Amino acid sequence: MRKEISYAQFQQEVEKVRMNNTDWFKELFRHSVSHNHSVSLSGGTDRFKYYASINSSFTNGISVGNDAKNYSASVSIDTRLSDIINLGVRLNAASNKTNGFFRVDPYQYASTINRAIPAYNEDGSLFYYAKSQDANRRMYNILHEMDCTGNTNTTNSVALSANLRWTILQGLQFEGLFGYNLSNVVGSSFADEQSFFISNLRGYEFGLYEPGELEYKKSRLPHGGELNTTENRNTNYTLRGTLSYNKIFGEVHRMSLMAGSEIRSNKYDGYNTTLYGYFPNRGKSIIFPPRQVIDPLDASRWIENDLYHQFNNAIIDRKINTVGMFATGMYSYDERYIFSASIRSDASNRFGQDERNRFLPVWSAGARWNIINEPWIKDIRWISDFNFRASYGWQGNVASNYGPDLIAELGRGRDFIDLRTGRYILKIKSLPYDNLRWEKTKSINLGVDFGVWKNRIAFSAEYYSKHTTDLIVSKAVPYEYGVMFMPINGGDMNNYGFEFTATFTPVRTKDWVWNISVNTAKNFNEIKSTMAENQNWRAASGGSIHKEGYPVGAFWAWDFAGLDAQGGYPLFRIPTIEEGADKLDATSFMKYAGTTEPDISGGLSTVLRWKSITLSSSFSIALGGKRFLTDLFSEDYLNNSTPSAYSNLSKEMVNRWQKPGDEQHTQIPSIPNHNIPMVYLPNGSNEYAHRLYNYSTARVVNASFMRCNNISLSYTVPAKLIQRMSLNNLSISGSVSNPFIVVSKDYKGIDPEVATGAQPIMPTYSVTLNIGI
Repeated sequence: MRKEISYAQFQQEVEKVRMNNTDWFKELFRHSVSHNHSVSLSGGTDRFKYYASINSSFTNGISVGNDAKNYSASVSIDTRLSDIINLGVRLNAASNKTNGFFRVDPYQYASTINRAIPAYNEDGSLFYYAKSQDANRRMYNILHEMDCTGNTNTTNSVALSANLRWTILQGLQFEGLFGYNLSNVVGSSFADEQSFFISNLRGYEFGLYEPGELEYKKSRLPHGGELNTTENRNTNYTLRGTLSYNKIFGEVHRMSLMAGSEIRSNKYDGYNTTLYGYFPNRGKSIIFPPRQVIDPLDASRWIENDLYHQFNNAIIDRKINTVGMFATGMYSYDERYIFSASIRSDASNRFGQDERNRFLPVWSAGARWNIINEPWIKDIRWISDFNFRASYGWQGNVASNYGPDLIAELGRGRDFIDLRTGRYILKIKSLPYDNLRWEKTKSINLGVDFGVWKNRIAFSAEYYSKHTTDLIVSKAVPYEYGVMFMPINGGDMNNYGFEFTATFTPVRTKDWVWNISVNTAKNFNEIKSTMAENQNWRAASGGSIHKEGYPVGAFWAWDFAGLDAQGGYPLFRIPTIEEGADKLDATSFMKYAGTTEPDISGGLSTVLRWKSITLSSSFSIALGGKRFLTDLFSEDYLNNSTPSAYSNLSKEMVNRWQKPGDEQHTQIPSIPNHNIPMVYLPNGSNEYAHRLYNYSTARVVNASFMRCNNISLSYTVPAKLIQRMSLNNLSISGSVSNPFIVVSKDYKGIDPEVATGAQPIMPTYSVTLNIGI
């Protein structure tokens, strides 16, 4: 049979495709519904008090197949063992389970798949299409793929703390704290043998060949699927003791002193592994793939099967110990002049034998002038708050991903044993870095608070400056070190800015209250020394290069120079080596596009209350900053030279270059094809012109936006009605989160606060009923 159809049948099928308009968002998404339940119990006497609660929440995510269950419980007891000793104990436990996806992205699929492709056949069965374009056309349906794959994560945690307070003398108190936390995260993801993902590994459709057939013997994974498991445990404890002294002298002098020490330990252990030959529906058994397979290029010879050796086992075993000593002091004169100071010194096992670097003293000092308490201002009654404050200090940070000891790891898979010597393979994972120092930050803060008319109008302004030195950066080293890069204390960065907050109460009566709060911040930063070397253009376009003289979040783009008049492909202005480009520095042949951080950020909130009804809302604002639009040309287009027939293209492509002359009125390139030349870069590599277009100045837009974070309405039942119902309190409220966003039309519908092309933040509606008995 030649599998031919008539022209009439062909036209009939074309008409079916033309009429199809599958709403993939309707197929793959739903209205997310969540419900939370909590019960609490409290009581006690003046010497013994207790509180207990149980909470549960269930969430059906917006994506079908994404859901979560959360349970938690807590118990706290506070007791007076004697007139001078008090003990408090807290116990919290939680269990969370989340189901998600593996090798499937519903939002990306719904956004990019052709709507002419149906989800089901006319008889209700699933519709499959040939997603792979090679000789073994493997069929795909995302609903089937979601049934054949999965991802589950379960987190269990317990936290216990005990706090002892002992009043030794009047004003002198000892306080001891012990805290213990244990968390365990278990995750598993799988794809069974009927999934498209495993069909790609196998090389053909499930069930197409039987054992003994040639193609079956060629397959790397002729049976079973893939299983990935991971378990991470974190155990940490804290032991702290403090001695404090508080005293008031002569009614105007107040002094407070405190000193203490603390020991902290964090232990991380666990594993992760990948196994092949997994059967989730057959007792979750594992049947390993064959050790040898027939060479796909030469049927007369057998070769080693790489999947047989790819178990990818890894064991996690890391401990961070820290010991610290600290002290604070405060003196106040007549609540007008307040001075404070603190010092702390920590040592960590993440540093080596150099005792000069093992301990880092961290200290700060501050002062506050409460002008509002000055006698000469008390007659100015319309001023209700007025003070100045200032502080200066040093802080430290330890980079826990480096250590003083050499870290070696065993080889994995086929690299586990050297076939020539028969010995186990040992690889260096990290060299010993025993001379690393703490990263140090000098901070200066200045602030003022001012309020008038009983704080109906009040504002707070603050200036801050931070200078960080000894940042750990990656430094290229000679080959004889055995590594390409080595961490050193060589980074230097300045960071300063302003923060401003203002509150207004335009209306304040017996029944009506209206509050408005506004905050804004402007941050400046500059990298004083380059923190990485030999970065490629993807790092430059992604904003991950920290280059001297530029702010954090700086990114670079390809300088778009228009479209070719004959082919419509994008052109770029790229300097050559002769023109000053440095082949090891991608930023030298790209154009600085700005920073991903906003120039000014802020927020607005308002609360309007009438008797027992309260209406509130909050907004966030970001002005300035830049970002790339969603990629116009995906990697699938570039690898196949033209878009797949199954792809749903951006409507921007309607305005693409189609004929000579179009370059005069459009910046959208033509559809890529094999005739478009590659772009040769100064570093010796070459790239598709359309790939560079995705990261060009033509795709950079202003990142300003205003988002409404929340709108809520609540009602509290008056006390008189509560008493009649024998209740302590009763209230009901409704709210909506993320109801809308105001953003430039240049965004093309994407959410500016999420990754390019990722699922936007969706509105969330909730109703809450609180009953106290």
